Amino acid sequence: MCKNLINKVQCVFILTILCISSISLVAQDEVKAAEYFNTAVDHFQDKDYNKAIEYYSMAIKEKPDYASAYYNRANAKLNLKQYEDAISDFDLTLKYDPAFKKAHLYKGYALMKLKMYDTAIFSYTEAIKLDPSYAQAYMNRGTCLLNLKEYGPAKKDLKNAAELNPKSMNAWFNLGIANDKLKDYDSAEVAYTKALEVKPGNKRVYLARGKAYLNQEKYSEAIQDFGNALQQDPSLADAYYYRAYCKMKMNNSRSAMMDFSMALEANPEHASARKNRAICYLNEELYEEALGDYKVLEKNEPKNPQVHYSLGVAYLNMKKYKEAHQKFSTAIKLNPKFAEAYYNRANANVQLEQADAACKDMRKAAKLRLPQALENMDKVCI
Repeated sequence: MCKNLINKVQCVFILTILCISSISLVAQDEVKAAEYFNTAVDHFQDKDYNKAIEYYSMAIKEKPDYASAYYNRANAKLNLKQYEDAISDFDLTLKYDPAFKKAHLYKGYALMKLKMYDTAIFSYTEAIKLDPSYAQAYMNRGTCLLNLKEYGPAKKDLKNAAELNPKSMNAWFNLGIANDKLKDYDSAEVAYTKALEVKPGNKRVYLARGKAYLNQEKYSEAIQDFGNALQQDPSLADAYYYRAYCKMKMNNSRSAMMDFSMALEANPEHASARKNRAICYLNEELYEEALGDYKVLEKNEPKNPQVHYSLGVAYLNMKKYKEAHQKFSTAIKLNPKFAEAYYNRANANVQLEQADAACKDMRKAAKLRLPQALENMDKVCI
């Protein structure tokens, strides 16, 4: 009996030792995982993202359900632009911690970088479900909706983001863009002004608000904003272009020409600046200069009937009637319903003493309901 009792005590003792050893092993794994994790954090802070990934992986090996290690490793991968791998790690984070709202947020960011906006929206929606006051999630979801051209829902999200975090310049700026796209230029102006209150002197916001002013025909205010943008960046071609366009609208062709020239100096490929400068040259009767711009445009846009027509106008005003006739004919070939081209070719034909051809062109222009042709047909078709 004693012998049996001794054996029982020994068994209990052995079982107890085994259990204690098991607890000790788990504790050691936890400690090791934490050590690797902290070393990874140090490497991350030093921007040595590859080394950080290595140590986060070691921490995960010790503790396979280490949600924070998966999350931090994903962020290191984001910094290395390894977006697909980062998404996999964010998914593992959420597997072990479904309430990890930042994992949803940054998974959405990785998806945005891959231009997978539809899928990113789901991630941001999950983040918002976990925290209905999550301003950054509203802002990012609104930005995705902007990229998908769903401007109404984008405006709603971005307005929420701006109200939840009034110090977010990007929320106000993107809200302004959404309003612009909805042609609500007054609201766009208000949003851009809020953005400038948060971050004064931002050239992108000045440029955007200037366009909102332009769309409201507030030309003086727009010119001021484009000038402010240029103070921040004198090489901003679009700011010169839009300022010049405002000046054109205010019938100040001379000053507009200077700004269009500055736009072209900043960006010689700015076709709109060249087209409008050529128009200014025509308005100021600087036909040789206009001809120079239109020849560049003709080379770049050989199938554009408007360019050939404008060349014809320049030649007509220079009394080079054959050249004008040729350009009007090219414009008509490219666009058989180009009423102004028929009308001006009729004028060229008059000067070339081609009466029948002039009458035929004038009748065609009149048939296309060009008022000038209807008024002058009797003078040409005698």
